Amino acid sequence: MTPNTQASLYIGDTVSQTGRANKGTIRVKTSVLRQAKNNNPDAIRSMFQQFIPEDEEIYMVQYLGIKGVFGIGASSFACLTRRRVSDITVGFFGEVTYEDAFLENIKSSAIYQPSRLSLFIMSAFTILVALTLIGSVIMGLFINVFLKVLLVLLVVALWFFAHTLLVRIYYGIVKCGIRFFIFHGITVYIYTNRRLLKRANALCRVLALQRENRLHSFETEHHSSVL
Repeated sequence: MTPNTQASLYIGDTVSQTGRANKGTIRVKTSVLRQAKNNNPDAIRSMFQQFIPEDEEIYMVQYLGIKGVFGIGASSFACLTRRRVSDITVGFFGEVTYEDAFLENIKSSAIYQPSRLSLFIMSAFTILVALTLIGSVIMGLFINVFLKVLLVLLVVALWFFAHTLLVRIYYGIVKCGIRFFIFHGITVYIYTNRRLLKRANALCRVLALQRENRLHSFETEHHSSVL
């Protein structure tokens, strides 16, 4: 059994899945996703229970924010059971990625809160470029008012798309949230908004206790079998 597994799917679509989560069609209703973003534990559990065995008790679930801006981006959810820690990422266009790791395989963990200076500099640059283009359109002498308005709206739309993509790329490179180190370079990364890092910290504390209990039970079983 592998230390961590992954599966990708799309909301409302039937797709082939990989890894352990092979149960047929996986569907996440829009209403459930909306409640899950409000950190509704029942809604988040229903999402994870499509991957986790029915007899596996769930101890903790958390909504950990959106990797994006203006409420647009990939939503991050975390789950801790008696056997594993897992996360689900739901993209803006419906793509869902699931990943998990067994507690006994986790060697260490870290919580990242990077500086946002470089992100602010990149954001300021995109705004400057957009304002320069808008100024050029407005100052255009041979462009009628209607066309100017359309071009300004186009520049704003392009800036919005570019800025959103930039934030996604930035947080794809600069980690913010929890990273669990397994072995052989394998990691499970759970993105977390900066304002929700306290939730990530609480998850790590509970996970540490649960991991110790699980390792202790393994040691007890091994000792009993030897005797």
